[in-house]
Amino acid sequence: MYLITVYDRATAFARRFRDDRSGLALLEFAFTAPLVVTLGLWGVETANLALANLRVSQVALNLADNASRVGVQSTLVTQQLREVDINDVFAAARAQGAAWDLTTRGRITLSSLEADKDGKQTIHWQRCLGMKSGAGYDSTYG
Repeated sequence: MYLITVYDRATAFARRFRDDRSGLALLEFAFTAPLVVTLGLWGVETANLALANLRVSQVALNLADNASRVGVQSTLVTQQLREVDINDVFAAARAQGAAWDLTTRGRITLSSLEADKDGKQTIHWQRCLGMKSGAGYDSTYG
């Protein structure tokens, strides 16, 4: 008799526990919140990466465009490029990347290529701007 009442109580408790839905939303949220937060932060960081890549490529594009236009032009001789012209180009890149400390957190390398008699290109000169140096920052070509 005692075992029957214990069994009845246990099955009634199990039935009540199975049918109770009051904490289901909280439990579902607890299981899905880490996944939702992870995917949300991944999306934010992906957008941040895309913006950083866009900013760096814009600085590189403007640097190359400005460097290709500077120099003393004369109809009698070929175009002369002076050190002051290179400094002006670097000053423009420094000003464009000042919001995110481009020259203290990175390095800009400007190279001049020349074609030799065989058509191969060689580096004629290089100028660098930025505090970073060492592996991954120094030019491996010149």
